[in-house]
Amino acid sequence: MEERRWLDFIRNELAPYPQRLSGTLRDTLSITLAVILVMTLRVPAAAIGIFNIFLLTRQMPSLSLISAARNLLALCAGVGTCLVMIQVTDNDPMARLVGFIVCMTATGFMLAASSIPAEATAFCVFWFSTLAGWDAHSPAERTVETSLWVIAAAALSVGCAVAVEYVFGSKTPVANLNEEMESRLLAVEQLFTLYAEDSDEASLQAVRRKVVLLAHAGQERMQRVYERIVERNLRTVELPPGTRMRIPMLADLMDLVATFALGQRSGVDDSLRNACAEIALLCGQSRKAAPSRDRPYEPSHGENLLGRIWQTLHELSSMQISTPEPGQEQLMTPLPMNKQPIFVADAFSNPQHFYFALKTGAAGTICYVFYNAVGWPGLTTSVITVLVAAVSTTAAMKQKQLFRLLGAVIGGAIGIFAVSFLFPYMDSITALIILVGAVTFAAAWMARSPRTSYVGLQTALAFYLVAFQSFRAPVLMAPARDRVVGVGVGLLVMWFIFDQITPVRTSSAMRLGFARLLRETGQLFVICAAQQPKVTRMIQANKFRYSVGLTMFRLRQMHEAVSYEFGSDRQAHMVESERIMQAAIAAAALFWSGLEALTQKISEDPVSAEMRCALGQNLERIAESYEGLQPGPGNTISDVVGSALIADASLRNSMARYLELREILPA
Repeated sequence: MEERRWLDFIRNELAPYPQRLSGTLRDTLSITLAVILVMTLRVPAAAIGIFNIFLLTRQMPSLSLISAARNLLALCAGVGTCLVMIQVTDNDPMARLVGFIVCMTATGFMLAASSIPAEATAFCVFWFSTLAGWDAHSPAERTVETSLWVIAAAALSVGCAVAVEYVFGSKTPVANLNEEMESRLLAVEQLFTLYAEDSDEASLQAVRRKVVLLAHAGQERMQRVYERIVERNLRTVELPPGTRMRIPMLADLMDLVATFALGQRSGVDDSLRNACAEIALLCGQSRKAAPSRDRPYEPSHGENLLGRIWQTLHELSSMQISTPEPGQEQLMTPLPMNKQPIFVADAFSNPQHFYFALKTGAAGTICYVFYNAVGWPGLTTSVITVLVAAVSTTAAMKQKQLFRLLGAVIGGAIGIFAVSFLFPYMDSITALIILVGAVTFAAAWMARSPRTSYVGLQTALAFYLVAFQSFRAPVLMAPARDRVVGVGVGLLVMWFIFDQITPVRTSSAMRLGFARLLRETGQLFVICAAQQPKVTRMIQANKFRYSVGLTMFRLRQMHEAVSYEFGSDRQAHMVESERIMQAAIAAAALFWSGLEALTQKISEDPVSAEMRCALGQNLERIAESYEGLQPGPGNTISDVVGSALIADASLRNSMARYLELREILPA
């Protein structure tokens, strides 16, 4: 059974989906062109430069250009800053050590508390790569020249990638995202319609397979497309309201539906067909943007899979927005990301960001001192491992470490095989292009996997580092061995620092994230009750809207990674994670009901205002309990619920969402 489960997982990871083949072919073509130019012009440092293509944003051509510019800017800043430090300190060894500690710690802080973690990582990687050349005591002129060639190789490679994207890339990301979300709801509607009609097994099997593949795809691909859309403010009015919150809710819905479908391979009992018909109807309402206010069916609410599926669909449907007041339409469109600050709101007040920075700096410093002390420069990949695998929770860290090690082993093994059996018989660039193209296609296909994309990235990097050692056919296998050993050293140090000394368990991080979501939802209801102009209140609410959407995205990420927790309490972590995710979906719908009220003509009488304030206070108290704090004073939950029988339809809807949330949370 376990072997079957893993085989199904691998098959789902490698299964084709819309635009996967075209994207993989564009990656392969970009890297093939880059290899031809690099080898023809004899540009050193080809491996790192070519690998940069995998790090670019490729959802649309203009975004590829922006991503390439940011990547090159970070690269130039990293190389230039290191060279300036070497010049100012006269290449003093102690200054190099101090500079390394400062750079690693600062990068750790940027990873935890900024909106540009990718650029911060790129800066530190190239800063360290330049420093490693000076640690090797090579002639100064050669070291500087090599550093500048890295920039040239990267610029040449990303230039090829941008050119390919402009010629072959997709230019309709908004339509693609809407199609992705529509396909999920349509698949669910089709499945439950077939169950309700007691269709034959052949029809069920086809739709069931589609549902399982969509569930396995998760949210990452849709979130990346969404971020690129709002970054450029591309026709965001065509996206449904609350898109960022809808994406993780859809991903959770697909997981539930896939679990139900796999357990009902031969249809459903007669007693469940009415339930399936009601779910199909509700799914159609959500797909057609028809707001659902009533609750026509509630199968054992929250106690079984059908109840969970119905509840999630109900929350999605309740997020549909009725027609706003004239002049308020633009207030519900997604917020352009270029208006967001570099640092998150609690960047300098949350001590967890500083703890994470210190842990990253400590792990990197241990690796740096170790490989210099033993005189093994091939272990520089240990430091790179710390940079690319440093994440806040233990489960996510183990997931990334496992994928990095697996990718390094696969790529290194392919490289060693090529060095041993293929390169000795290759005497032209044509043979090299065929080999590199084949490996790149496989790595790029894996890099577009829903959950194991990081394996593909690391496979490509490990292979390029072995294959492009010089302009001659490589004959040494030591570089491949050293890089795999370096990855192992980095993982060992990270396990000791992040998992044994100061672990942050995934369920604990999810509790804090859920508490933040509740607190911001409560503050939204306080804003709704404030005696201020509606536009002013909407501007304030938009700040919470961006934060709540980001929190939902991160909660879903942690929920997917929690299975990588190990130990005797692993099952408890998974149960807690599942419950928090279910409650977060209900809280997101509650937030959206409050946000919708700002676009409508709502009652602003003292009773309604007091009710909204009381609701906000109760959400604040629940948040405090999830943070382990003593809840502050406020109206009791029974007071709020008992006063909910008022004429304000918007407030009644919010109270219904609040009651749903309370049913999920423990007493």
